[in-house]
Amino acid sequence: MDYAIRHTNRRLAPLPDGWLTINEANDHLVRLREDGTAEVVADFVSWEHTAEPQTFMGRERGFGLHTSADGRFAAVTDDYGWHGSLVDLTAGHEVFALSRGEDWDVQTVPFGVAFLPGDVLIAQTDWNRIDAFALPSGELLTEREITTEWPRDGPEPENHISDFHGSLHPSPSGRWLLTNGWVWHPFPLPALIDVTAWLGGHTHAPERYRGLDYADGLWDMPVAWLDDDTVALQRLNHHGTATLTTELYDAPSGEKTGELRGLDGPMWAYQGKLHVSGTDGLETWDPATGQRVGLVAGVRPTAHNPATGAFAELRDGVLHTVANIH
Repeated sequence: MDYAIRHTNRRLAPLPDGWLTINEANDHLVRLREDGTAEVVADFVSWEHTAEPQTFMGRERGFGLHTSADGRFAAVTDDYGWHGSLVDLTAGHEVFALSRGEDWDVQTVPFGVAFLPGDVLIAQTDWNRIDAFALPSGELLTEREITTEWPRDGPEPENHISDFHGSLHPSPSGRWLLTNGWVWHPFPLPALIDVTAWLGGHTHAPERYRGLDYADGLWDMPVAWLDDDTVALQRLNHHGTATLTTELYDAPSGEKTGELRGLDGPMWAYQGKLHVSGTDGLETWDPATGQRVGLVAGVRPTAHNPATGAFAELRDGVLHTVANIH
């Protein structure tokens, strides 16, 4: 599968009463309802963007779109770029801007953001740093000092980090956060952060992450949480053109608990099953048996609503949805 179509947060995200997308001019957010009606709900642009394609190793710079579970907030991101915008959909406008700087190969990863319960946004603020913000005020909740320096003759400082954060994937309750990044030279580095410990006072929890097994291949892996403790990762080959295997991990221990083969494409979890937007359509896989147990042919979703179970794609500007997948 082409690396570029593995992206799952491009221009479409779920809302309680439909879906959210970005208009063609890239300056408004639009609510799409199941009956086909569309309504402009907010403006958002806070940075200049170019219409010219910008690519790096199969990664295409473009707009990402993320929504909070209650549908009040949206984050518009400059994936494989530098900028972001936090939008209050109730107020209809941006409430604060996001930035992760223009340094150190940010073109290698999407702009990492994640909404957590309790009106908290986690977002990248540098290539090797994430922070938590209160919503809608934008108050920084995680002030701290970090460093890339590690003295040769001493132990690793608690605040040391020289690894790249990537897309962010919270567990259903928000207890855990998987950061889908990489480390020189280069290897994928999926890592788990204990968010409860971090926001509860462990200041450097993001720097003291638990790395999952190192492996050859490419980062930006499809990720899905089966439950609050079990996360699935599709390990990619060096070119990002195929999945080598899908691994299951237990978040509290960091141990690998299972492995599946045959899954290849954007991936979500719902009701204990893994759902993959594959080349033949929307596939359903049973992690317990490792078998594909369902296929909706000809449908290749790019977004999923975890509350309703529905899947959606925009095809030639038209919304197509699939529901009642078990």
